[in-house]
Amino acid sequence: MKNMPKGNEWNFTDEDDKSMYYGKNFRFDFSMFKSVQICQLIKIFVWQNYKTGAMAIRSIHSHCSNFRYFNIFAIENKIESLKNIDGDTIDEFMTFLRLYNAARTGLPLRYITQAGIFSTFRNLVHWGQMYAPNLVPNREIFSGSEYTMTNIKHKIEYIPDAVLNQIQEALKAEEDPYVKYGLIILMSTGLRRGELMSLKVNCVTPHALKGDTLTLYDFKNRRNIRKMPIPPICAEAIRSLEEVTAEIRAEADDKLKPYLFLYRTSRCGIANEIRLISGPTFTKWINGYLEKGKYYGGFMDRHNIVASDGKVYKIKLHQFRKTVATDMFSKNVDLKVIQEFLRHTSPETTKKYYADSKDIDRAKIFEKINIIGNIDTVGNNVRLNKKELAWFQKNKHKAAKMCDGYCTMPFVKGQVCERLLKHQKCYTCSRYITTPEYLDDHKKHLAELEADLANNIYGSHYANHLLPTIEILKEIIKRLEAVEDEK
Repeated sequence: MKNMPKGNEWNFTDEDDKSMYYGKNFRFDFSMFKSVQICQLIKIFVWQNYKTGAMAIRSIHSHCSNFRYFNIFAIENKIESLKNIDGDTIDEFMTFLRLYNAARTGLPLRYITQAGIFSTFRNLVHWGQMYAPNLVPNREIFSGSEYTMTNIKHKIEYIPDAVLNQIQEALKAEEDPYVKYGLIILMSTGLRRGELMSLKVNCVTPHALKGDTLTLYDFKNRRNIRKMPIPPICAEAIRSLEEVTAEIRAEADDKLKPYLFLYRTSRCGIANEIRLISGPTFTKWINGYLEKGKYYGGFMDRHNIVASDGKVYKIKLHQFRKTVATDMFSKNVDLKVIQEFLRHTSPETTKKYYADSKDIDRAKIFEKINIIGNIDTVGNNVRLNKKELAWFQKNKHKAAKMCDGYCTMPFVKGQVCERLLKHQKCYTCSRYITTPEYLDDHKKHLAELEADLANNIYGSHYANHLLPTIEILKEIIKRLEAVEDEK
């Protein structure tokens, strides 16, 4: 490649003045790639995408980080070139990813992480077939079915109303202006995390007719966004943050002056340095973080914002985006309006990932759940014929009793219910009853399933077995808590 740098260490500066990483230096270390040919391919990939501007420098750097996994695999399997790899190599690489333990946690890579690493590698091979055909296979070696349907498992959920109410109440007392105003902006606009951190001063302007609008740069679609309507509380939050950071901004260098989320560092060694808050740093301030064996609590910890299981809720900032869209959809806002608000290029994207109702569809699934306050009142609350009721009253503490509820189907002559034979849960069966005495058992079961889902390395098929039960359990717990509150 023409004018490509020499050596194995390159340093590039982000020169895109609209990027939140503008002025940041990115170091590329190619010494890890022991194969000359693989190293050459990676270098060509980095250089061409950097010089043409086809990819943001931050994205190029992230891709290089993912390439290291195939490099480890290549070294272990003595692969010196990608030219002769085939479908068997791909299968072996996928097995490698499934068995690989992350250095930081010592745990297997999450399925979504595996999928991202694999996608990066596949894109590299396809890119090489166009720009460096002598270094990669000249035929298709991917089946197209690798790591499919990852979005089903990892679909971002909206924030439960109970959690959202806690957040809104906690914000009244929150003293950290970055957290307080940042969360208000997210709740009002559904901005992506990177968009929030890249907001600039004077981004709020009065609308020609009524209210205020927000101007921001849409990094994903590489374009400015204007005339985005915002509520008064959001406009006030932005203006308040402008005032809070005015003194810091006056001292900042010219590259940082335009940005809203500037702060002064306080850690040893880099104290009093003025920086732009990064997305990961802001997330840590919200959820807390572990560093060198010590846990530092965040906003959710300080205000004891808890989920239905009583544990502190760990939030993904993208959930605010999902929540805003879901609320709009639940209020029958036109899909096109939601699409424009979220800045999706296609309405199908909006429909696929965001436009699901909170209540209507779920109600149909949960309508058969029988929840009562006292099992002795089953005859008044659950429809049974006389013979079944007599059997249940006699056996409610014997054959009818389950680990998390009761079954009203008579157990006769050793016959086992078909659901149990198929190892299915009974939650949506009209014969199933549960009561508040089992609330803790349901919470424990939910926590176990959510932990299994979080640590899942087996893919969407396994996740699809967990998700329906998780949703049903959440509903059961909510209803049982309501029954308890009525007592």
